[in-house]
Amino acid sequence: MLQQRTALQPHTAKHQPTLNRRALALAVHLAAAGLLAVTQLSQHAMAQVTQQQARHYDIASGPVSSVINRFAAQAGVFISGAGELGEGRQSPGLQGQYRVDEGLERLLDGTGLTAARQGDGSYRLEERAADVALTTMRVEADWVQETATGPVDGYVATRSATGTKTDTPLNEVPQSISVITRDEVEARGAQSIGDVLSYTAGVEGHANGLDPRRDVISIRGFGGTEYFYRDGLRLTGFSNQGKVVSEPYGLERIEVLRGPASVLYGQGGPGGIVNLVSKKPTETPQGEVRVSAGSHDHHQVNTDVSGYLDEQGELKYRFAGLLREANAEIDYMQNDRTYLAPSFSWTPNDRTSLTLLAEYKNIDTIGSYIALPRLGTLDNNPNNGKIPRSRYVGEPDTDNFEQDYFSVASLFEHKLNDTVTIRQNTRYRELETDITNTYAGQIMDDLRTVPRFGLGRNEKIDAITTDNQLQFDIDTQGVDHKILVGVDWQRANNDLTYYSVQGFTPLDIFDPVYGTSSPTQAVSARASQELEQTGLYIQDQIKMDDRWALTLAGRHDWSSQTNRDRIENTENKASDSEFTYRAGLAYTADNGLTPYIGYSTSFLPVVGQGADGTTFEPETAQQYETGIKYLSNDGNLSITGSIFDLTRQNVTTADLDNPGFNQQTGEWRSRGLELEARASLPVGLDLVASYTYLDLEVTESNGDDLGKRPIDQPENMANLWANYNFSSGIFNGLGLGAGVRYIGSSYYDSANENSLPSTTLFDTSVSYDFSKVDASFEGWHAQVNANNVTDKEYISNCGYFGDSCKYGVGRNVIGTISYDW
Repeated sequence: MLQQRTALQPHTAKHQPTLNRRALALAVHLAAAGLLAVTQLSQHAMAQVTQQQARHYDIASGPVSSVINRFAAQAGVFISGAGELGEGRQSPGLQGQYRVDEGLERLLDGTGLTAARQGDGSYRLEERAADVALTTMRVEADWVQETATGPVDGYVATRSATGTKTDTPLNEVPQSISVITRDEVEARGAQSIGDVLSYTAGVEGHANGLDPRRDVISIRGFGGTEYFYRDGLRLTGFSNQGKVVSEPYGLERIEVLRGPASVLYGQGGPGGIVNLVSKKPTETPQGEVRVSAGSHDHHQVNTDVSGYLDEQGELKYRFAGLLREANAEIDYMQNDRTYLAPSFSWTPNDRTSLTLLAEYKNIDTIGSYIALPRLGTLDNNPNNGKIPRSRYVGEPDTDNFEQDYFSVASLFEHKLNDTVTIRQNTRYRELETDITNTYAGQIMDDLRTVPRFGLGRNEKIDAITTDNQLQFDIDTQGVDHKILVGVDWQRANNDLTYYSVQGFTPLDIFDPVYGTSSPTQAVSARASQELEQTGLYIQDQIKMDDRWALTLAGRHDWSSQTNRDRIENTENKASDSEFTYRAGLAYTADNGLTPYIGYSTSFLPVVGQGADGTTFEPETAQQYETGIKYLSNDGNLSITGSIFDLTRQNVTTADLDNPGFNQQTGEWRSRGLELEARASLPVGLDLVASYTYLDLEVTESNGDDLGKRPIDQPENMANLWANYNFSSGIFNGLGLGAGVRYIGSSYYDSANENSLPSTTLFDTSVSYDFSKVDASFEGWHAQVNANNVTDKEYISNCGYFGDSCKYGVGRNVIGTISYDW
């Protein structure tokens, strides 16, 4: 037992693993650096030999990036710049016996490019000085050649598959979509999905305050954890704690489709979906190694490598991973993570592709419920003042949260001909979460002591999701049809064991003493849950006169949920069947403006039954949306403005006539305005700006919230991030970023009598490209990011159990040194 306050110091109790992760991180970094040095030396030596040898080549004509990559694989040399400069250009190919220099000259004949030999024996593609016209053609081609799921250069994406499940220009989708690119994630140093989405219109990225256990967001005023998809496949979960915490480093882009999306994705929340697009093997070999350190003893090493497995360039691989040992800003709470994501792709020809993705994550933190009494956080405690933001209410030796996640997926596409394309995407997932949470109750009469109790849970989920599609591209007398017919199916199982944890002594929240409790744990319930859903959908994207884009879609779903009490041996089943649809129209003008209008619906099954034994109906939602989108001719600036009217029915509320039961008498309405701009300008400036206005109202209820605004939903949000990279002068290579986030006031009680004040937060970044000092430092970069740079103390949410509140995320500073090639 620990009786002295000095016996436990913050951030120490949980950091005594058998294998020291910091040492392992350092070992991985040193090994990677050593391997890199050996690789560079060996490449340099081999290059001296291979450049003097003539080889026989038989490489067909084709896109420069593909042809050059095949030549590099066969010649045994490293050639950079093919992916960056090769888009939209064709190479004549190469047949015969050639040395490396001769072969490159032939391959690049007529392309406007030349290969410059580097000091280490590698080559880099460059523009020919005289081919100015070709440079303009390349910029235009880059814009056209962007794919819906691939990388984006800068902050402005022009295509997406999230809104239609087909590769479609963003301005033709009759619904509001945001694409957060890899470049933006890197520049802002985002460490979580909440960080990634914090500058996006209509989205509150940290809807549950500081919480490393799960990703909780709010879209158009509707919060939850059910919004997440990976590569278009739903990340099924059964509880808040059992949801997946996604790692941004493994993502190529993050896309937010606002509003109901059931017509393509089946059951889901009314606010929309967040589609997380995985990193995949790249056309051009590349790699990077990073080492980071920062606030709260943050130590992390990352690597991301992609290359070829055969001389023909048909088999490619990629590996992304990180190892982190860190603390959170709450005492005794760590934020450790291991992430491994290998992937492979096979492209035997330009009509067929198969990508295999695997992912493993281990998350190790503390499970304690991190809400603190309102008297001492939002409101000053009359006897004792403020509770520190870092205060911990649990027991360091009892609390835990550890989650192991594994998934494997296949993404297949084959074009039978110019008309018919087949796709089949499947993901299998396993997830095990072990949790022990300590909760603080209502502060006592002395206004400094809180009672405590604990709950534990072991949750095991296995799930499989598959989506099978046929796409028909048809031209009927000048009217183009892109018809998508699909069947998707998902099944998920969950085994749950609940624990009651007793024996906690009350805690003095202003002068805590830990280790005086002797908690005991006992099984309180055992349960299993099963979810199954089958959906059949059809969509027709109709393009008329190259201007009018009409989208029509319909879907029917059959879903079932089974809940079993494994102690009482009882079972509760619920089956639902629902039809959802969408219709929208857009007009694309020559000046880049696209006005649009759309209507969409959604449904979400609800588990449970009323006092009379009848099972609940699914929640449903309908949305009207209209707006205007703008994309500049050079693809460097996009602006979207939208207004919407979204209504959600069958919301579960308390049954006042039957205490302990609920009934479906609730209806919420969300109306609002969203504005968002993204730019990557040639002068070196990248920016994101957004504004959100939400008019929320409970329109049907049997409680005191009727006619009121739902809790914890700000009426106004505004964000601005700008990053400037100097390209000349004494500051050449320097990058400066700055951001401001405004979160308006919100109510934290259903009667709308008490509110949280508005908050303004500032972020910043500084980066430097060392190659601008000397070419020998090519690939070396440094970056420092600081979020909430002024360390503003604010309350993000209130209304939790025990009249508690949560502090918002404080200052976090992380510095990174990286090398890429």
